[in-house]
Amino acid sequence: MIVSVSLISCGGGWTEENKTDMKSTCGTLMKMSFTDEDAATICDCYIEGLVKKYPKADFTPEQNSAEIDACSADATKKKEEEAQLKLEQSLQKMEAGLDSAIKATEDVLEGEKK
Repeated sequence: MIVSVSLISCGGGWTEENKTDMKSTCGTLMKMSFTDEDAATICDCYIEGLVKKYPKADFTPEQNSAEIDACSADATKKKEEEAQLKLEQSLQKMEAGLDSAIKATEDVLEGEKK
């Protein structure tokens, strides 16, 4: 997932205000795809990573995207695993329903033979 959250910087470093603004923007964007909890985790990781790697706030758009992608990878994987599990559960329910319908049909046909 590529999300671009921009920071206008003169290379002077981070302020609490621009970190808060970026985290807020990140949260708004991440909540479109993730739970509030996952969005908060992603955005904390994102801001902490940028501040650590680019203390002068002099990162490029590509570096920005790479950081958000790295931070969202675990949440994306979790989301995919949850979707896979739901799909498997739905398929199992459908299979059980079909088995019941087949058994009922066989019982009716068997009853007609008698």
